[in-house]
Amino acid sequence: TKKTGAVMKSMDRGIDATNSLVTYAFLYLIPALAECLAVMILFFSKFTDIWEVGLVIAICVSIYITVTVKITIWRKKFREKMNKNDNDYHDKATDSITNFETVKYFAAESYEVERYTKSVVKYQKFNAATVISMQILNFVQQFILQACMVACLLISGKAVTDGKVSVGAWVAIQAWINQIFQPLNFLGTIYSSIVQALIDVRNLSELLSEKPDIEDASDAIDIPFFTARVKSRLRATSDANIEGETFSSKDCNCENKENIDGIDKKGEGEGDIESCESSQVVCKTYNNNTNNFFGEGLEEGKGVGVEFKNVSFHYPQQPAEKGLKGVNFTIKPGTTTAIVGSTGAGKTTLSRLLFRFYEPLEGSVLLGGYDLAKCTQRSVRYMIGVVPQDTVMFNESIMYNIRYGRLDASNEEIYQAAEAAQIRTFIESLPDAWETVVGER
Repeated sequence: TKKTGAVMKSMDRGIDATNSLVTYAFLYLIPALAECLAVMILFFSKFTDIWEVGLVIAICVSIYITVTVKITIWRKKFREKMNKNDNDYHDKATDSITNFETVKYFAAESYEVERYTKSVVKYQKFNAATVISMQILNFVQQFILQACMVACLLISGKAVTDGKVSVGAWVAIQAWINQIFQPLNFLGTIYSSIVQALIDVRNLSELLSEKPDIEDASDAIDIPFFTARVKSRLRATSDANIEGETFSSKDCNCENKENIDGIDKKGEGEGDIESCESSQVVCKTYNNNTNNFFGEGLEEGKGVGVEFKNVSFHYPQQPAEKGLKGVNFTIKPGTTTAIVGSTGAGKTTLSRLLFRFYEPLEGSVLLGGYDLAKCTQRSVRYMIGVVPQDTVMFNESIMYNIRYGRLDASNEEIYQAAEAAQIRTFIESLPDAWETVVGER
């Protein structure tokens, strides 16, 4: 539901806006209002003979602030529409550049330029309205300032001729009035910047407040053989740290056959039963040759079984009568299963349900006998290898892209993977070999 260009622009503006909000609110606005208050108190306390001057200043400052706020609120709609069109033309640019090959396939360059130009024109229209409304605000502010100055000078000038105050006091009053309105001259800009920042921060907040469609249950568990495999690699290499939790190489290395939580646990050599229990790792068998752990539901050398039990599902935007209805099938460990069908039959949907990108509306999906709805997404996805329909790569080295499938893989394992994919010879023939940078996507 989000567009990449619009999301990136909202993020950039939101981050800048947080800085602007703090800067303008606490370093400009609050000191300016405090100074106005201090000078008005000074007038009322020191110039008791011409108290009217303090009253005029108080009235004019109040009018000044009220008008500034009202005009700025009126300007807000122009800023919101400008932001919307700013997002739109950045999104069109991002979309066209990302899919540049498709644009060229269909000779649609001029069409994309036209779409982009229309969006820019709309942006410029509301940008111009924003600037013009700012000029209107500045004009009104200056009018109120000059009217206040004239009124105060007339009142204090009359007081000088009547002998109530000296000429020096008259000059001082003029200087203090300027001192009051000098920071207020920027009030429109400050207030406008704060309102603009609030809009941008709100857009960013809306992005940050988006909740994932799928969230792990509070009592979700890691699939046991997932945890065991993680531990086996750590044991085979060295101590490591995963997501802030330190795992020792002696974890899951039980000295004797024990029964903890009803599960037989046995390991090789010296071990630490408490580590096994605290990390809730299933240690059933350790195979030194394959360097693997095999937990519940995982058959040695065969992998994991997959089962769809009476699964029904349709996408939120689809009518209820569409989608999958009562799907049942089992894929046994060590076998190959192909799912075929016409476009829209639900092939990709099955893979998305297996990865837990969506939850079935009815029924359940099981991996190695474990209901995915009761397991953590990380452990589910870690167990599955995938070659997606759209092979998208990062603008990084070949080594980085291959390792992305398993971030803790050693260089030797990456070489083996490339060998199996029959691409190692090609990679090593390149000038930069494994450090060759792959183009975006």
